[in-house]
Amino acid sequence: MLLDGDTLCGLNQSEILMKINKLDIGTFRRILQIWLENFPPTKIDSEHYEELSKFGLRALGQLVVTELWPSGFNLFQLAQLDVSAVILDKVTLEWVASGTRDKDGEPVKIPINFKRFENGLKSLIGKLHDCHVYSERHPVLPLVICRVQLFECNTSRLMSHKPFYVAIPTGYRVLYHSAQKDVHSQYILQCLLILLRKDSAVVQLNQISPAIRGTLTDVNMRYGACFGRDLQGVWTAYLDKNIEPSPLDSPEKHPSVVGVPAKRRPTDDDDENVKWKQERSMIMFKGSKYGIKRKKKYLNKRSQQRIYRLHGDNKENNNSDDDSVDEYESLIPVRNVSFSVKDNERGLNFKLRLQGNDVFGGLHELCSKQQLDIDYLPSWLTGEHGDSSGIVEDGKFKKLNRAGII
Repeated sequence: MLLDGDTLCGLNQSEILMKINKLDIGTFRRILQIWLENFPPTKIDSEHYEELSKFGLRALGQLVVTELWPSGFNLFQLAQLDVSAVILDKVTLEWVASGTRDKDGEPVKIPINFKRFENGLKSLIGKLHDCHVYSERHPVLPLVICRVQLFECNTSRLMSHKPFYVAIPTGYRVLYHSAQKDVHSQYILQCLLILLRKDSAVVQLNQISPAIRGTLTDVNMRYGACFGRDLQGVWTAYLDKNIEPSPLDSPEKHPSVVGVPAKRRPTDDDDENVKWKQERSMIMFKGSKYGIKRKKKYLNKRSQQRIYRLHGDNKENNNSDDDSVDEYESLIPVRNVSFSVKDNERGLNFKLRLQGNDVFGGLHELCSKQQLDIDYLPSWLTGEHGDSSGIVEDGKFKKLNRAGII
């Protein structure tokens, strides 16, 4: 049986506050606006809605659980909190990447009508279990995230199982799901496979990764079909036509005919030295002196437009505004990379591990602000090898093979 979204979930106030505090204030305010429209509390009227924007996250969360919905949150509110934390990479879960295969064992893409898919998932699972299904599209990545939670209603209190997550990329040959192996999770996977067989040529799911604990962005980075994963740093220029003229262009426009203006290298005492190094940093990290800010904003917008609107809304998503992408941000952020460095001539041997929201974007910013000297920064620290870890011996990079990557 499919449970209504307004069914109370049974969590106490402290448990709900822990979930709220994982979010940022902007996300929580947007969620709260949805709650006020769909589940209006009796203790507040529309004239007081604007006053809520004056509160910080913790104060607003306390107000929500004690004043607006003191009797508890419903299943819709709980699911929206959980999925928002997954989207914001505020929680690490155990994921498994499974490849989609046809009857001959060949990889096949997943063309899915997501609204019909969500309704079908609710119908199938609801035949045997009391359940609640919530879906939301990722605001940046081409992913739709489904949260499925099963319940036991044989007792007077609603007993819930651990939520099961499925992230379905658009047009990929892979999907990500929770690594749980209990009988209830296997049933959800079976229902998922039945629906995939209806909408596409997928006949089986083959696990292509071990259980990975990490954020959804990390898993998508490692196993998704990222077209630019290995085209980072100076190689980013190959994604455009910046690297060399097309053979179909007019011969009269070739640089060998037109000529290229010569540039003078500023000295350390030159007033243009800082600008020179900033431009050089941009070329080393982003592939051109113009950077990739416009390209990233365009790709973010296109990813949103390609995904089916799950709830039938045609409103434009304003999350990806001009301030959402800065000049240092990488096209595909790398969050974790490590290097084993060997210098036989000097007898040096050490390991370097970098972690962060955008490792090479951070190094780019340090170089641009003269905290690091781009002239002495090795190329393997500019992101030209993408998300690949490896061994650097006498300055030469050797990629470490990682099994299971598509």
